[in-house]
Amino acid sequence: MAKFEIAFRRTKRFEGGYVNDPQDAGGETYNGISRRANPTWAGWRVVDEMKRKPNFPKNLRERKSILDDLEFSLYKTNYWDPVWGDKIREQVVANDMYDTAVNMGVGTSIKLSQRQWRLKQTGTMNSELLDKLNSIR
Repeated sequence: MAKFEIAFRRTKRFEGGYVNDPQDAGGETYNGISRRANPTWAGWRVVDEMKRKPNFPKNLRERKSILDDLEFSLYKTNYWDPVWGDKIREQVVANDMYDTAVNMGVGTSIKLSQRQWRLKQTGTMNSELLDKLNSIR
């Protein structure tokens, strides 16, 4: 079965650091976590605390361990678990489902796969789609 840690490391390479670009639709982000999409993420409390201290955002390194743990948990809970990543046999298939969920949303990731397999596009993972995904070798 696929492993979240592998998919997480693969996608994380492209999601880095703190950014607050007014031109970016995601708005304020930390390692790819958008405050707009994830306003209740516990890591925002840490980020906000560090904003009040000198040398922001470089000072976030002081809280890297806690932020890494919170980031890992959010990505697993919000993006890996809803696409049933732990039940997908092939790592490359799970990687694609997860990466698409992170970048386009869970519902879109699932709908794109459902469309590819000519299944009803519900945007919710189900055993029918899982069987199709697990038929890929």
